Amino acid sequence: MTTPADAGGELTELDLDDVILNVRKQGSRPTRILTTPGVYRAYWNALQGLRQFVNKQDMNGGVSGGLTFTTPYGDIPMMTDFDCPAGVAFFPNDKELALNTNVGWEFIDEQGAIWQKLSGYDAFVAEMRNYSELTTYRRNAHGKLTGIAEV
Repeated sequence: MTTPADAGGELTELDLDDVILNVRKQGSRPTRILTTPGVYRAYWNALQGLRQFVNKQDMNGGVSGGLTFTTPYGDIPMMTDFDCPAGVAFFPNDKELALNTNVGWEFIDEQGAIWQKLSGYDAFVAEMRNYSELTTYRRNAHGKLTGIAEV
């Protein structure tokens, strides 16, 4: 876990590079950067006058044109998630993550039927649940940057 070098928490490319190099020293490589929209904007703000953006990143699921962080090991896409903690950037390696589940997806039928009447509407609803957790076998295969000032 690392924090931005300067006291104000302003995000720089060197801060991102430090995390990636620390993960590389452990024998892994982050495959994406997950963070809040505020940290995404802070990174964009840091790059405003420094770069021209000529390459665009195409990601799975039809998302394209995302911001990437360029490293000697290849471009790493930066993605936003509103559920990320404020001022934090995660650097996971997708190949080192596993989804563990006991049962998998199942319909909830605690009231004796899968379909339940939706009150006030001419409709029925069915709900599903899944008890799973995301795990890793190598904790040092991932990185985290905290204390980032959001824009």
